[in-house]
Amino acid sequence: MGEIIRATFEEILPGEEDFIDSALISLVYALGDNVPLLPVPVKRLENGMLVHLDGRHRLIVSYLMKKPEIDLFLAEDSSDFLNPKMFPEFETYKINETNQHIFQRWKSAEFTALGLDVANYHEHMYKLKSEYPFLMNLNLVKQHFFNKL
Repeated sequence: MGEIIRATFEEILPGEEDFIDSALISLVYALGDNVPLLPVPVKRLENGMLVHLDGRHRLIVSYLMKKPEIDLFLAEDSSDFLNPKMFPEFETYKINETNQHIFQRWKSAEFTALGLDVANYHEHMYKLKSEYPFLMNLNLVKQHFFNKL
């Protein structure tokens, strides 16, 4: 059975590339209303690192908020899912979507992380910021998307 853990960005590898604009900006504005974040599901690799299976936008926004640690759901296998009863503050469809990603990305996330060739999430964000300079901070993210309207 999986467990909730806390980890730093030095301990996490990206399991997904890039991001979706609309999902990122929706999350940025939702957090302004103090919306809680569902723990990001991860699996532990043989080298001890954690690779995320879902939640790239939660990770990016948490990183930009300069959180020293983030809540994670450490899954033991591809059928180790978040239990909706553990998270009554979240809509069931969001938990089900996360569980679907745990199952779907269990094998591929490690290969994605290796293909990105970064040591941890800090390095991943460095690469993203070099490609998308507005990812330097939350205010720039808001300005960037506001200017697109």
